[in-house]
Amino acid sequence: MRVKLRVYANLAEGASMDVGDNYDFHVDPGTTIAQLLAKAGINRRDVRIVMINNNQAELNSTIQDGDEVGVFPSMGGA
Repeated sequence: MRVKLRVYANLAEGASMDVGDNYDFHVDPGTTIAQLLAKAGINRRDVRIVMINNNQAELNSTIQDGDEVGVFPSMGGA
């Protein structure tokens, strides 16, 4: 299966990715978002919001062929 991953803010920096860019990944059927993040080198503890096809999801959500996954870190301000 092919899925797209888009990472935002400091999650992109930690995984050596560009913020907001789409990255294609080939994954096996039954792969969860947590497993995709591990494959991408993103620490799941740093992820606060997960989206699949613009719908909020959980780290244990299973992804399907063609899905677009977006992950966001916790945001804070001073």
